[in-house]
Parts: sequence; structure tokens; C-alpha cells
Amino acid sequence: MYLDQPLEAFPKGEIFLGDSDEGFIVKQGVPPGMKELENGYSFTLVTPERTWLFAASSTDERQSWMKALESVINQTSSAPTEAIKETVRNDLRNSYARKSRVGAHKGEWGLTNVLPNK
Repeated sequence: MYLDQPLEAFPKGEIFLGDSDEGFIVKQGVPPGMKELENGYSFTLVTPERTWLFAASSTDERQSWMKALESVINQTSSAPTEAIKETVRNDLRNSYARKSRVGAHKGEWGLTNVLPNK
């Protein structure tokens, strides 16, 4: 999942990762023909559906993100099917929709957890 702002309550969307055999690649910098981002710590995630451009706040942060993404992409699993993707989307939507009243007299609301308890 990704957000517009770091502390935003609801995700803007999600990116499903598959393996390199299916066309998933992480590259340092921006795709050819695009202007480098101002901070210069950009990296690109290529998926079969689209190309994603990301910006980190430092070289170390960029390397950390690229390493994490590459570790998932280099696994020998396959990308989730459309049915699995839709199930995840529905679970996320439902978790945000189930609100429990917390401090209702103050107009405050709480959200249920997205992930099941272990």
C-alpha cells in the first residue's frame, strides 16, 4: 500500500509484487526520457502493469528500499492472481469501513486492525 502523506489514514492504492521472470524490476534513477527528481535519490519499480517512480530522502534510504523490493522480486514465487488482488482490496476496504466508536461523546472514531491478530 502507498499513501499521499506519511500519516494519512487511508491508503491511496497498492502495488503487488511478483518475481523477475514476470517482468518485475527495480532500477536506480528514473526511466529514460524522464527528468530526475530534485533530490536525486529516485528509483524505479517496473511491473507488468505500469512503471512506478519513487523518491527517497537519502542514498542509504534509496538503497534500503531497493534492496527490500529486490528481495521480494528475486523470490521464486509468482505474482498474485487478480482474484487474490481483489480479495486483498476488499479486506482493506472492509477493515476501514468497520469503525468502532471510541470516545463517541467527543466525536472520535477508531479503526479496526487491517491484519489479523496472531
